[in-house]
Amino acid sequence: VTAVKEAARWHPPFSASVRYVATDTLFHGAEMRAGEKVYMMILSANRDEHVFRAPERFDIAREDLRLSIAFGRGLHHCIGEALTEIAAREALDATLSALPGLRLDPQRPTEPRGISHHELARLDVLYDT
Repeated sequence: VTAVKEAARWHPPFSASVRYVATDTLFHGAEMRAGEKVYMMILSANRDEHVFRAPERFDIAREDLRLSIAFGRGLHHCIGEALTEIAAREALDATLSALPGLRLDPQRPTEPRGISHHELARLDVLYDT
């Protein structure tokens, strides 16, 4: 389960969301007027070093996963999260059952790349036969 949640934090179903300001607001020194668009960068929020310890590391043992907003929060929480987790877990279980010696290489951690840090340059695994 944590591997699926970490994968969603690392590569959320959507990287940004648009909302409209309901009332004139001052937020962290920025003035926002009613009706203006606000772009919420989900991908960036899930890599916030003030929220996640070592946010650029893919870590299936991560203890702060409950803070991920990969599927939104509150009123805007995605109702498909549970189905997504079930499907991903089933796919992962099938893969690991077919290849029981497959595991991430702890000596070669993954690093993001690309303009949005959405891509993995590589995913190093070990396979014990």
